[in-house]
Amino acid sequence: MPLSNRLRWPAPPPFLAAALAGAYVGVALQMALILSMESLPDWSEVWAVPLLLFWYGLFALPFVLLGLALFGIPAARLLHRWRHRPWMGLVAAVSGGLAGKLAYYAVDHLLFFGNYRLWLIEPIDLGLCYGLPTGLAWWWFKRND
Repeated sequence: MPLSNRLRWPAPPPFLAAALAGAYVGVALQMALILSMESLPDWSEVWAVPLLLFWYGLFALPFVLLGLALFGIPAARLLHRWRHRPWMGLVAAVSGGLAGKLAYYAVDHLLFFGNYRLWLIEPIDLGLCYGLPTGLAWWWFKRND
């Protein structure tokens, strides 16, 4: 057996891979949107960005896992036969965004202050920031199963 085959890491299951991608892309998207709304960022604090991405992504991971379990698995089972169609990426993005809004609404009203409005799309919409990349990642990783 060649050395490259022995050193290869096993691929994570699609559920975990999609949740990790959704959490970390969601945090990066949220940070980019916040930076775009500010006038000039303080560049002396740039060193903290990787640490913030890591810890905020780790904090977001259980919530993304919950949203994926509640919405992604049933949607994947319902739409499984069309997973290779070219239009499924768009369906995954839209349903992921909708699922992200629903999951964030539930989490906000159960654990936090309940200020998130379900039908309002704000400039920094956390439900969309996390739901859209999670839906796309779930479709991407599940379509070859």
